[in-house]
Amino acid sequence: MWSASSRHESEAFRTWWATHNVRPHTSATKTLRHPIVGDIQVTGEALTVPADPGLTIIAYTVEPASGSAQALQLLASWATADRPTSTETGGGLTR
Repeated sequence: MWSASSRHESEAFRTWWATHNVRPHTSATKTLRHPIVGDIQVTGEALTVPADPGLTIIAYTVEPASGSAQALQLLASWATADRPTSTETGGGLTR
């Protein structure tokens, strides 16, 4: 287990720590576990908003034609299947 004293005991660690090569990462891959469709692999991309420097938006995508894309399509179909058409709600257009 690493402890604060570790950085004093290892020359390699002291050298690595001194470089302090820390930089923010703007993308990452994650696995989301859904109870019905299973694992969904997504890639998140951090997007900064120039007009608001404190704001970061994370956009998640999946690989096209992947199992993850199929899982999301299945979930989306359930959401749209439950949505009433415009004629059911009094509107003039149907899907």
